[in-house]
Amino acid sequence: MTITVFTNARLLDLQGGTLTAPSAVLVEGDRISGIGATDGFPEGAKVIDLAGKTLMPGLIDCHFHVVAYSLDLWANAIAPDSLAGLRAAKVMSGLLDAGFTTIRDLGGADLGLVRGVEEGLIDGPDLVICGKGLSMTGGHTDLRQRTDVRPRCPWLAPRQHGRSG
Repeated sequence: MTITVFTNARLLDLQGGTLTAPSAVLVEGDRISGIGATDGFPEGAKVIDLAGKTLMPGLIDCHFHVVAYSLDLWANAIAPDSLAGLRAAKVMSGLLDAGFTTIRDLGGADLGLVRGVEEGLIDGPDLVICGKGLSMTGGHTDLRQRTDVRPRCPWLAPRQHGRSG
């Protein structure tokens, strides 16, 4: 098991709304196992001196769209799948660099992006996906212009009463 000690780390004191004095954080494997004194580390531990920088847990964004590369939703929708995937990989790498370790994608990301992260093909946060976005008529995923006056779709027309011929 890998043992890592982060020394001279300032931590968020959420109750006090302040940063702590420089402390040590002991990580065994993928779990924090101790916080406190800056001496007496386990034999063979990897020691990383943060020189007073703030050490935080990974952030989680509960509403994101990694395939929304631009605010032009139509351009995003008509982009070739391969280009959309490459753009999403760039967005996800930026999210990871900004401290986000988990993203809940509410429309657009698919299993391929999840697997890409899991298999180490792209750098990005863990993705929790929901599939394609849903919207009401006129909502933000209804890409028709407000001036679109095309007739209703036949399958949405009111039922005709009487015999069919």
